[in-house]
Amino acid sequence: MPFSISEIKKSARAVMKSHYWFFVLVCLIAAVIGTDFNSSLNAFRVSSGTEVPGKVSEGASGSPEDSIYTVIGAFMNGSAVDLLNATGVSETKEFRSAFATTNGVLASIVHNFSGGNIIVDISRALRSLTGGDQSLAEQIATVLASVVSLLWLVFVINIFQVIISRISIEARIYRIVPASRAVFTYRAGKTRKTAWTMFVMHVYSMLWGLTIVGGFIKYYSYRLVPFIVAENPDLSANEAITLSRKMMNGWKKKALLLDLSFIGWEILSLLTFGVLKIFFLNGYQLAARAEFYAAVRSSARERNIEGIQSLGDRWLFEKAPEELIRENYADVIPMIGAPEPELPGLSRGLRILADNFGIILLSSKQEVEYEKAFEDRQRIRTLIFEAERESYPTRLCLVPPKKRRVRTDNIHYMRHYSIPSLAFMYLFVSFVGWCWEVTLHLMQTGQFVNRGVLHGPWLPIYGTGCVVVLPLLHRFKKKPVVLFFLTVVLCGVLEYFTGYYLEKTHGMSYWSYKGYFMNLHGRICAEGLFVFGAAGLLVTYVVAPMVDNLVRSIPLKVMIPIVTALFVVFMGDQIYSSHHPNTDIGEDENYAAASAEAVPGSPESAAEAAASMAAAEPPGAEVPAA
Repeated sequence: MPFSISEIKKSARAVMKSHYWFFVLVCLIAAVIGTDFNSSLNAFRVSSGTEVPGKVSEGASGSPEDSIYTVIGAFMNGSAVDLLNATGVSETKEFRSAFATTNGVLASIVHNFSGGNIIVDISRALRSLTGGDQSLAEQIATVLASVVSLLWLVFVINIFQVIISRISIEARIYRIVPASRAVFTYRAGKTRKTAWTMFVMHVYSMLWGLTIVGGFIKYYSYRLVPFIVAENPDLSANEAITLSRKMMNGWKKKALLLDLSFIGWEILSLLTFGVLKIFFLNGYQLAARAEFYAAVRSSARERNIEGIQSLGDRWLFEKAPEELIRENYADVIPMIGAPEPELPGLSRGLRILADNFGIILLSSKQEVEYEKAFEDRQRIRTLIFEAERESYPTRLCLVPPKKRRVRTDNIHYMRHYSIPSLAFMYLFVSFVGWCWEVTLHLMQTGQFVNRGVLHGPWLPIYGTGCVVVLPLLHRFKKKPVVLFFLTVVLCGVLEYFTGYYLEKTHGMSYWSYKGYFMNLHGRICAEGLFVFGAAGLLVTYVVAPMVDNLVRSIPLKVMIPIVTALFVVFMGDQIYSSHHPNTDIGEDENYAAASAEAVPGSPESAAEAAASMAAAEPPGAEVPAA
C-alpha cells in the first residue's frame, strides 16, 4: 500500500489513465451541481464584456457550503434581515456581489440554491405579494432561502459527494464501475442516513470554523467522512465523524502536503483558463483522494484503531478470490462465454426501430416479451462482469439492498420506449421545463409570467430535446462520455435553430446569452451546453426509465386516451399561438436589446418587441430604444 505522497499520486495517475473519460465526466457533473470542483467552470462563467442586468460577473468565490452556512448562521443569530438592509441597497449590484459569483444557468442552479443570492430573488417575488413590505418579504424570503438551500445541500450536493467517493474507490480496483452506483445509497435504504451524516459533518465544520484554527484542522480531520460513508453507509453520523477523526491522527500534515503538491497544476489550469482542470486535474485529484483514503485505511487497520472494524468491505480494496466468486455466483458462471439467449422475434420494421432507436410501438404482447427478455439480458451482463471480477461483486456487499424498498434494479437505461411513453415524456418534460423557467423568473423579478411562445403550461424545446436525445443517441447509452458530448451537440443545434426560427418568425428573442462567455449570436453558450449535457445524462439514465416505469404501470386503454387528450389541447395551443404568439415573457433589457436586433431591416417588429418587453419590466428597469 503506497504511503508516500509520490506513491499516492503515481497510483492515482494510473487509475486516472484507465478511467480517464469517466472521471472527467463525473467531476464535470460534480462541478455543475455544486458538489466539488466548482472553480472548474469559472472560465465559462465570466462575462465577455456585456453584463446581463440583475446579475454580476464577479464576486465571492467560496464553495457552495460556505455561502449556505453564512446565510444559515446569519438567520440563526437573527441578523439576516439586518444583513439585507445594512446598506439599504439589498437589490443592488454591491449586495449581489457579496453572495453571487456569475452569470448563467449554472449560477442559477448552484449559487441561487446554495448561496445568499436566493434571498434577494425570493424577496423580490414576495414583495409583489405583500404590497411592497420589504421587511416582511425579506424575512419570509430568508426562511425559504434557508430551507431551499439546506435541501439542496443535504439531498443533492452531499449525496453526490458520497457517490463520487464510492465511484473513485471502486475505480481503483475494477475496470468497470456501472452507472447504478449513482443510486447505491438508495438501494441500500441509506439515503436519509447518508444525507444526515454529511449534514452533521458540515455543521461541525461550520462551528469549528468560528475558532481561529479549528476550522482548518477539522477540515482535515473530517476529510475521510464521505469515503467512510461510501464504504459503510450504515454508520451513524457521530460514528463516521469520530472514525474519520481517529483515522486522520498523524495524517493531517500529509493530507495538507498532498493538497499543496497540486499547486503547480492549479497554476497551469489558470493559464489554460480552466481547460486543464476540467480535462485532467479534477479527475487526478479525485483519484488521489481515493488513494489517500486507501492508504489511511490500511494504516488504521494496522494500528487497529477503535471502530475500524466497521470498515470491513474487503472487496472494495482487493478482488475477491475465485473460490468465493464461484460460491456466490454459481448460477452466473455457466453463462460466461455462452451465447446470449435469443430475443423473441420481432418483424423487420419493429426490429430496426428497437435496435437502432430504442423504440417499440404500442407495447403489444410480443413487444413486452421482447423488452422483458432484453432487460434480463442486461442484468445477466452485469452479473457476468461481477463474476469475472471486472466489477465490484454486489452479492458480497456488507450492506445489501433492502428488499422492502421499491426495487431499483428495474431502472435499466438500456431499454426501449413505446410511442405512448415518448409522447407522455414529451409533454411531461415540456411541463417541467415551463415550471422551471416560470419559477426562476418569478424569483428573479417578482413577476409571474408565462414563458415561451405558447400560451399553455409547456415549453416544447425541453420536451423536444428529451425525445430527440433518447432515440437518436440510443446506440451510445453504454458510453456515457460519448453520450454527454453528443447531447451537447444535439441540444446546441436544437436550441440555436429554435432561437433563430423564433426571431425570424416572431420578430423577437425569447432568450439571450449575450454577455456570456463563448456564446454564439446570443442563442447558445458554453455554460448552457454543459448543463444540457448533464441533463441529458440525468434524463437518459434516471428520469426517462422512471417515467417509463410509471407509464408501463398504467394500462394502454387508460394511457392512450390521456395522452391523446393532452396532445389535442397542446396542438390547439400550437395552432392558436402560430397566429397569436405569447409575447409577454417578462424579460429584462438584455433580451429587449436582443429582440431589437433579431430582425435586421424590420424596425417595426423590433420596436414592438422591445416595447412589449419594456412593459413587462419591473419599476426602475431601463430598456434601450429599438
